[in-house]
Amino acid sequence: MAEYEALVLGLQNAINLGTHHIDIFGDSELIVIKSRVSIICKNDILQKYRDIILAQLQSFDKFTIQDIPRTANRFADTMASLASLIPPFTEDSRLYVAVKRLDQPSHLRQLSLIHAVTTHTQDEWYQQIVDYLSHPVLPPDLTSNGRRSFIQRANRYTILGGILYNNAASR
Repeated sequence: MAEYEALVLGLQNAINLGTHHIDIFGDSELIVIKSRVSIICKNDILQKYRDIILAQLQSFDKFTIQDIPRTANRFADTMASLASLIPPFTEDSRLYVAVKRLDQPSHLRQLSLIHAVTTHTQDEWYQQIVDYLSHPVLPPDLTSNGRRSFIQRANRYTILGGILYNNAASR
């Protein structure tokens, strides 16, 4: 079920970013096959996940779902390698964990996200964005137009392992 949750959450993030075209690559043949429209799932829970995924896919102008063998999934290997490069916490780092709890699995309820963020105490240019992504509270000194602009700018970024990344999909 974790693979289905990951797909549902990933699709929801892409929808929130305003993505119009998405290519889904999976090394779980079950997900790839069960996500196709023509397949009927015999398991009620898998059927509900499939329905959620198909409903989410309607938000995109174009999408593809492709199976790739685990041995050929270099992207996942690369992501795992990048994750291992994240430096350990130090005394000048702070850990912010904003948790939205899933009271029930996605097939029974709407989605929530879990974020864990590490930031350094230095006042860098991106600190307001990191703070906003960690705790969605806007800086108080912004005007109405400034708030809208700030939110649009902040939505172009994501935090993975405490590192701020610019989302290529938002360009």
